[in-house]
Amino acid sequence: MAPLSDRYTVIQIEPLGFGWSDRPSDYPLAGVHEQVLAVLNQEGVDSFVVWGYSQGGAMALAIAQATPRVTGMVAGGWSPMGAPTDAWMRRADREQQIPIASRAFWRWYRRFDWLDELAAMQCPKLVYAGSGDRPRVSGPRGIPRARDALTQRGVTLMEFGGLDHRTCNTEPALSNSVVPAVLDWLDNCR
Repeated sequence: MAPLSDRYTVIQIEPLGFGWSDRPSDYPLAGVHEQVLAVLNQEGVDSFVVWGYSQGGAMALAIAQATPRVTGMVAGGWSPMGAPTDAWMRRADREQQIPIASRAFWRWYRRFDWLDELAAMQCPKLVYAGSGDRPRVSGPRGIPRARDALTQRGVTLMEFGGLDHRTCNTEPALSNSVVPAVLDWLDNCR
């Protein structure tokens, strides 16, 4: 957080049912983007960059899609072309090992054509992953296969060599590689 908070006001939000937040048995009708916007409204934030990693990267897309207040969208460890399959959703509902908040989010997310949504977003967009990331992100259905489609929609792509899904979001990679590269990208977007 230090490199970010030295230059920006950082507000870390964990929507209901994620991270350290409460885990309701019934997920509220308000989705992730409504919850994030409610917090930012409470804090008096008019415009912001949204950054998420893994499922949080998909959430960053959802928030950027929901409001013109987003001045930059960063999705790490997630390809906008990725989404859980019908079979995954059925298994998750049947086994109920995936929290209800996550299943609710994925149901909502799957309703959209994210290539169309990316094309409609007016803010700068960055998607990144480690070169050793799992196939869903960097494999056949992930970033390399979607590279042309994403760049045609104004998405900047970054790949961090030698990192995988876990190491791309932990120290020392965050301080030494990821955060400096994202900060440079943000500076160039201004």
